[in-house]
Amino acid sequence: MSHTLYIFYKDERMALFKTNTTDLNEMYEYCSKELILDGFKKKMDIKYQIKFFKNFLEQIYKRKRNSYKIRHSDLLMFRDVAFALYKYNEYDLNDIIVLKNKI
Repeated sequence: MSHTLYIFYKDERMALFKTNTTDLNEMYEYCSKELILDGFKKKMDIKYQIKFFKNFLEQIYKRKRNSYKIRHSDLLMFRDVAFALYKYNEYDLNDIIVLKNKI
């Protein structure tokens, strides 16, 4: 079954992606688990990762607000970072919406 994942930041839609699941923990496993583990391998503690991730989201948000082009790879990273912050309880769950596509 096909779904669409919408990710918002500061009440603005930042990205949308197709997905086959509505389970946010499954999406985290697919998107962000490796990102967090890489941070630990590079000796980044949780506080530093959260600060680093929030800074990244803010940079992409500012680019969108200023009408600069955002690469697809940046949007994929935005998704991954949002799910990493979700896992750390630092991303508002109301800013992640998964809707079933019409058939």
